[in-house]
Amino acid sequence: MDCGVCHGGKGHGILSVRDSRSPAFLDNQVRLCGACHPKDRVAYTKSVHGHGLEVSGLLVTAVCSDCHGAHGIYPATDEKSTLYAANVAGTCGKCHRFIEERLAKSIHGGAGGPGGATEAPAPGGKVWRKPSCTDCAVSFSRACFAAATASSTMS
Repeated sequence: MDCGVCHGGKGHGILSVRDSRSPAFLDNQVRLCGACHPKDRVAYTKSVHGHGLEVSGLLVTAVCSDCHGAHGIYPATDEKSTLYAANVAGTCGKCHRFIEERLAKSIHGGAGGPGGATEAPAPGGKVWRKPSCTDCAVSFSRACFAAATASSTMS
């Protein structure tokens, strides 16, 4: 993808992602990425992070590049991805202080860390992956947001 698609301008006219005129600035970025990924745009809008940006107007909420990266974007199944199961606690930990450390000390940690392979195979010999942030937080976030939205519309 050409740099100008995300950063605007040509060559010397490229805008910083901190410039509200930049296509990569927070809400602009969500619309930009959402143009090619409409289902993800809808999911983001329904998430806690989307609510933070679009309803509460928070400038400190996560947008696409905070979780997926900006220049080295890989599918979550790729070990280089910021959302690969063994990497996601570190990705979430950039904003959610101590989460990576807490997960590492929990039952989900140990050798291989959160998202890594279990130390011992399950009965039958299958090796499973330990849970990491997105295994619970994505569905938990949606459930909490749905409940909060329902209760706020009832009052």
